[in-house]
Amino acid sequence: MTKGKAVVILDKSIEYLLYLMIFFIPISIAAIEIIFTISLFLFFFKKILNPNFKFFKNSTHIFLLLFFGFCALSFFNSGIYFAKSLKALFAKWLEYILIFILVEDTLNTSRRVRNAIIVILLTAGLISLDALFQQFKGIDFIRHRPLYRPLLRAYVSASFKTQNGLAAYLLPSIILVNILLFFQLIREKKYYILYLLFSLYLLSTTVFILTECRGAWLGFILGLFLWAFLSRDKKILLSICIFIIILILMPASKIRITETFKPAGDSGRFAIWHSGIAMIKENPFLGKGLGTYMDHFRRYATIPGVYYAHNCYLQIWAEA
Repeated sequence: MTKGKAVVILDKSIEYLLYLMIFFIPISIAAIEIIFTISLFLFFFKKILNPNFKFFKNSTHIFLLLFFGFCALSFFNSGIYFAKSLKALFAKWLEYILIFILVEDTLNTSRRVRNAIIVILLTAGLISLDALFQQFKGIDFIRHRPLYRPLLRAYVSASFKTQNGLAAYLLPSIILVNILLFFQLIREKKYYILYLLFSLYLLSTTVFILTECRGAWLGFILGLFLWAFLSRDKKILLSICIFIIILILMPASKIRITETFKPAGDSGRFAIWHSGIAMIKENPFLGKGLGTYMDHFRRYATIPGVYYAHNCYLQIWAEA
């Protein structure tokens, strides 16, 4: 076998492993870790045979480098939690960055991007069906998880542990469906695909609303507003209006929205945010040390228990 043929085989193998990784995102963390490890090994082997690193010329890598650098510098404040910070940097953030590089180097043609989009949408459809099955049967058919029941309420979560995970997963998929519906396929008049996409839109949006995840709802609306601004296409405002009207008309979603502004509704979450802000005020540039938020939480909390920040940006800032 020639070196060139070996590089082609390795590149193809990584491509299909990435499609497989996309499929397993909502299903199995263990599968993702295994696929990532194999893909990374093949990637390094491919680069040994063909040391082509043109993709590193992309200027956006400066932000990855800065982010990784600040995470590493936060070790100066980790103290007795240095080992935990080290694990968070290399077992979490570095893994995400390497996945980004794998995708950037491999999904580099329109055909491969199209294939990845197809896998994303098909998987989102499968998970949405799983969530509806769970809604009516009380348990999902992929991981056999029951409805998520915090306190006295029940939420669809499909193969995820909580409804928040399901909503966060569906959010980019629904925005992607909106993009395809309003732009690409209408222009090309591929109506048979348009019907399939519209069916997926109805299915995934229904499940998205059933999660009752307000953060994801807000992210969806803001995402569409940003898209409308960047594309200068006002048609997308119709999708925003329809979504908001549905939220207003549905009693359950109306209750969830009003809870945001009631002292008893989300007072605990606001208290958690105040703890994160207090950490930031003490160490605004290098944080408390990567991965140490929950270890420091009790010193700043006004509520019992130990929690995540319930805000990813706030937690990253507090730690790093």
